Amino acid sequence: MAAPVPLRSDYDAAVLRRLARSSHDPGQVRRLLALAAIYDGEP
Repeated sequence: MAAPVPLRSDYDAAVLRRLARSSHDPGQVRRLLALAAIYDGEP
């Protein structure tokens, strides 16, 4: 089994959601929102 990838401590879910709102690229928005969910503890 692979080792988990550590999350960066300089970002949190609120910052990622704010970045997603300001993005105009739908793919980037999806990735940022997925990362925000992970930061919130969702599987």
